[in-house]
Amino acid sequence: TSDVILMLPRPQLIDFHLETPNGQILTPADSASLPGLTHSYGNNVAFYRLTLPLPIGAGERAGKWQAVLKMNEKYSQHSSYQTAATHLNATSSRKPSKGVPYSLLIHAYSNLKMNTFLTQYHYEPGATIQVKVQLSQYGIPLNKPASVTAEMINPTGIQKVISFTKTGEGEYVAKVKTDSSGVYRFRVMANGTTLRGRKFTREQVRTGAVWSGGNRPNPESGNPHEGDKGREEFCKLISCLLSEKNFSKEMRAQLRKKGINVDGIIDYLRKYCKNRSASNLSASLLANLKVQYSTLIKAYDDILEEG
Repeated sequence: TSDVILMLPRPQLIDFHLETPNGQILTPADSASLPGLTHSYGNNVAFYRLTLPLPIGAGERAGKWQAVLKMNEKYSQHSSYQTAATHLNATSSRKPSKGVPYSLLIHAYSNLKMNTFLTQYHYEPGATIQVKVQLSQYGIPLNKPASVTAEMINPTGIQKVISFTKTGEGEYVAKVKTDSSGVYRFRVMANGTTLRGRKFTREQVRTGAVWSGGNRPNPESGNPHEGDKGREEFCKLISCLLSEKNFSKEMRAQLRKKGINVDGIIDYLRKYCKNRSASNLSASLLANLKVQYSTLIKAYDDILEEG
């Protein structure tokens, strides 16, 4: 199925036809009698939808199709055309011309699908990147022969062609061992024949990456318990919040009125900051610290909102 879409504010200003690979001209009127062809006008748009093959002669199939656009003679001779063309050019960001600005789009759909999956279980140099391709038609694996390759560009810019091995019906796999840090780009291409014996090509792009330290756990931003540096910054913040300048007697009194155990919170926070490493703290202390810290911050927010 293919859609040929013409977009412009007044579609009637342009005669919009299609030319088949055999030179047959299709007009909007043909859509009334030709199965597989529809034509319609929409809001600032005119479009054809066609399902191949079209029943014309031996059947219009794959090949070079063309959209034929021509100014409508009826409108071009009418004074309203000049007004419309002038208005459309005035509202366009392009340089004014004697024609009418438009946009032509073509969308094609096929029952033959190629799905490409890139998998890697490690992210440091030396890791293996696996690329798997699945070809299917009408939702079932394609059991016709196909050639699947990939153009790989490694982090140093060197390009290499990789061949895939068939591992099942419509399934092809290639594995690449990385040797340097950076991004590996794969342009995957498949060529073969459909269930009806017609040639096809499909293409997709996938990327993988490896880097030094790639297998280390990801740092969790915003967690004051992870890493000595994060703990140090957190304790600096707490020291600032609990200083006499920012944590006055009046503030303590307001917190107590809200039922907040101020002394308990301060005790937990100070115990945490006195330890040189978070690994020396017990799980219960860390759990209580998280609760006390959240309670303190929420109380601060409530007091600030109250003015």
